[in-house]
Amino acid sequence: MSSTSREAGTAPALPVPGPDPDAAPPGGSGLPGASAPSVAELRRRVLRLAGPICAALVVGALAQLVVAALLGHMGDDALYVRSLFIPVTFLVLAVQEGLDVSTQVGFARLRGARGRDAVPSSATAARRGRVVAAGGAVRGAVALLVVLAAPALATVLSVPGPLVAEFVAFARWTVLASVLSVPTAVAAAALRGWGRTGASATVALLVAGLQVLVVWLVGLVGGFGVLAVPVAIAGSTLVGAGVAWALLVRARLLPRPGRPTRGASRPGAADHRGVDVRALLLGVGLPVGLSYLLLTVTNLVMVWVLGPSGTDVVAGFGGAATVQTLVVVPAIGLAAAVSIVMNQQWGAGALGLLPRTFRAGTVVVAGTYVVVGALVLAAAPLLAGQLSADPEVAAQAALYLRVVGPSYAGVGLVLYLVTLLEQLGYGRVAVTLNVLYHAVSLGAGGALARAGGGPSALYVTSAGAAGATWAASSPGDS
Repeated sequence: MSSTSREAGTAPALPVPGPDPDAAPPGGSGLPGASAPSVAELRRRVLRLAGPICAALVVGALAQLVVAALLGHMGDDALYVRSLFIPVTFLVLAVQEGLDVSTQVGFARLRGARGRDAVPSSATAARRGRVVAAGGAVRGAVALLVVLAAPALATVLSVPGPLVAEFVAFARWTVLASVLSVPTAVAAAALRGWGRTGASATVALLVAGLQVLVVWLVGLVGGFGVLAVPVAIAGSTLVGAGVAWALLVRARLLPRPGRPTRGASRPGAADHRGVDVRALLLGVGLPVGLSYLLLTVTNLVMVWVLGPSGTDVVAGFGGAATVQTLVVVPAIGLAAAVSIVMNQQWGAGALGLLPRTFRAGTVVVAGTYVVVGALVLAAAPLLAGQLSADPEVAAQAALYLRVVGPSYAGVGLVLYLVTLLEQLGYGRVAVTLNVLYHAVSLGAGGALARAGGGPSALYVTSAGAAGATWAASSPGDS
């Protein structure tokens, strides 16, 4: 793509590591003692890493889908309150994803710099601690902001009077509970970047399963309602933190209790090479966070545009948006796997392998999303019917999925490319592409919807914008 090519010609957001005396030369695998891999070998490696990542993302998205369905069967008010909270969710995710991606990239580059026989040092634990501290501080500030602004947010979103108190309580308790998830999320990202995607997935699967169980037992069976969601978040992340700690110790990314820590694992593989925490947070984490902040704004605008159409439309959109979080999983998972491989190659100084690895992943994503788009279009009525017992809400969710479903082939490729750019340090390009997509979809679509076109006009414009964004971001001859 033209914009990416121009960006690639400049200095990356993070420093390119210097030569490692023990690393393979450029064009090699990037790990000592290994020969240059073929595209097929790189594709298999990407798929091995992507399998656990996608499994964790699928289960996480399914868990949110099940939670939405449980809330829908608690009464339409519960699903409506949660749908209104979606923009705030993206604000919380802005911090979480920035930390996750920064941690993953840092540990992947460290792994590549140290080679195949790497043994983590005491600095890895200290680095993870600094990320957790930074994440906790930022997440705490966001939680405080939401706690204070929740009543004003209810006014902006035109929450009906009888539901204002419930929405405010839900928003406040949910963001406070989310602060507890920082150590767990950072630990899982460290494992993922180090190549232990199975261990990282174990943490994510446990947390997702516990959240569904608690919402069902406390919210539906126990009658606690929508406030079961923050209870589930707090309980599941506390349990997940204990499991993550054990897995970090097992992977030797944390020292065993009572044992002395080690220094660098081998000469020439200093911990600072390409994995400076401050550079990662600013060069990788900040653009990722800005992308999610953009999603916060666009979802607020989306809810505002749909507001005059009624609570059924808003609730249906919220349910369909949950389905969409499942649809985008393969793109994010494959991008993360490709990023891990490429950042390990980057850390080892094998920059000549990056284009080959990129091509290996892109072919897989393109084939996957042709199938995904067809499946969503065919299954739209069935999926929507599981989201709510109210046929009007289900009909609105089905409308969104039928209109947007065929565009998922383009959406998947766009999301893959944007995610990969973010995780390689080219966050400015990723943010630009996100702005382009949302400016077209919400600017034109929102105007058409408010002018009388209704939700269909907004959905059609959003679907068309995905194709335009992919055309603008096409790699071309780069």
